[in-house]
Amino acid sequence: MEKTIDYNKFSFLGLNRRLNRRCINALKMSIAKNGYVGSPILVNDKYEILDGQHRFVALKESGMEIPYEVIESNYDTIIDLNTTQHNWSINR
Repeated sequence: MEKTIDYNKFSFLGLNRRLNRRCINALKMSIAKNGYVGSPILVNDKYEILDGQHRFVALKESGMEIPYEVIESNYDTIIDLNTTQHNWSINR
C-alpha cells in the first residue's frame, strides 16, 4: 500500500456508482472522530479509481493522505466490485 497527497494523480471512471454526498459527509465525520481506519483506494495502473471513490473524496476534502493500492483489473472487476457491496449496519 502506498500513500499520497497528490490528489490530481487520480481520476474517476464512468463505471463507478454516482457519488452520494450524504455518504461522503458521514465518512468525513467518522474520519474527524476516529482518523482513517478504512481500506486503501483501489486503482489501476492509470490511477483510475476502481473502488473507494467515496473514501477518496472524503479523505481529499479532509486534507488527508490517500492510501491506495494499484491492482490489475478489467471492467468486469469494476462492475463486480460495485454490484456486490452492501451497506453495513449494526443489528441491535
